[in-house]
Formats: sequence, C-alpha cells, structure tokens
Amino acid sequence: FTGENSVPEGVRRKIYPDYSECDISFSYFNTSEKNLYFPLWVLFVNWFQWELPLPLPSNPSYLVEIDYLFDKKVEVAEKLFDLKKECMFMNNNPVEDRIMLYKALLNFFDISSYGKLFNNTGGPVRGSEEEKHKILKKYRSTISYENTIRHGYNTEKIIQPYSEYCLSVYSGGLDEECFNKDALIVAQDYKCLDSLVDEVVDTVNDREKWIAKVCSPLFKGNKFPYGLQPLSVLEWLCEKLSL
Repeated sequence: FTGENSVPEGVRRKIYPDYSECDISFSYFNTSEKNLYFPLWVLFVNWFQWELPLPLPSNPSYLVEIDYLFDKKVEVAEKLFDLKKECMFMNNNPVEDRIMLYKALLNFFDISSYGKLFNNTGGPVRGSEEEKHKILKKYRSTISYENTIRHGYNTEKIIQPYSEYCLSVYSGGLDEECFNKDALIVAQDYKCLDSLVDEVVDTVNDREKWIAKVCSPLFKGNKFPYGLQPLSVLEWLCEKLSL
C-alpha cells in the first residue's frame, strides 16, 4: 500500500502495482482480481475508537470520528455561520491552480493562509492533524486541492473539512460513486476560474446556501461504501489468501 499516486523525481520506490513481485496490492486503481481500491482518506477515519490524539510521531495523529461524517445538524450550522470566518488556505507548494484561485478570491474576502505559501498568520503551522482540525473549525470554507488529479485519488482533504462544518472547494479526481458532490464545490465542474470564484463567493456569503452544502450527506445514499470498510478489506484478503 502507498498513499501516493506518483513517483517523485530521484526517489526509488514503487507506486504502481508490480504483479511480478506481489500477487495483491492496495491502491487508488479500480478494484480488480489483484488490486483493491483503497484511497488514502479511509485511513483518516477512526474506525476502532482510538483515544485521540495519538502520541506523535504517529501519522495521522488525529482521526475523524465516523459520527462526524454523518447527520449534520442544520441548527448547528445556523449557529456556526456567524461565528466562522470566510476562508482558509494551507499550502506549502507554489502550484498554479490553487494560487490563481487564492488570488481571485482575495478580491471578495480575506483568506487566512496557514502554510508557507502566502502565509499571513504569523508563520506556517507545523503541528499535528489535530491542529488542522482546530483551524478548520474557524472557517466556512477551505481551498482543498489535491497535488495531482487522477480519478479515485482522494485524500483526507475531503473528509477533514466536512467533519468540522467547513466547505471544501475541492480539486481532484473525485470518486463520484462514493461521494455526494452536493456537499462540496468541485473545481472540475466549472468551465473557467471566474465561474468557480462566483460559486465560492456566493455560497460562502449566503447563509442558506452554505448551510445546505455543509449539511448535505457526504456519501452517496448517506452510507459509507461497504467496500472501503475494514470488514470488507479483511474479507477480500482472506479470500485471496484462502483463509
């Protein structure tokens, strides 16, 4: 298993399944005879009720409670709307797509930047995943762009904001069989940057529209996909190993 979907230059490690060396693998590729589709975000769910936060250097050191991914309360969102700031940004790498969105949104509201890129919060955050959750709690929206776009390559950038009533402006190869797009703003759905910006600004500033987004079910049918649950993974492994 690997959480990455590409090989950084100069790093020798296998990312794509090499069936000459192994019979089964876990990756973001479609489930097949020798591969189980297993996106990174699944590992950020607190499946086994671990006491949190886990001691460092565990990674992640903070896991999302399953209950926080379901049954969002409109009355809670109503109260949070006035308490939250408009938008946050946490990025270290100067990637063009998120830079363009960040600069365009600055024409409409302030954005708190917690990474090295455009930092305006007193220095980049270098804490645990728990610290990220504390920050997400303060904002109505966050720019959540994957580093690369490939179908099914989805990370914690979807579930972490949702768990804190924070709307993800998401860019990535979204698994639409799993996730409900009504709970996100997906950059790939917009023909140009201007139309994306208009949607973000309108949603973030409109109480009813924002509440509808953050309270929409994150998963299709409001059910966690069985194929990504621990028992399903165990069943798949047992079948392959004839156990």
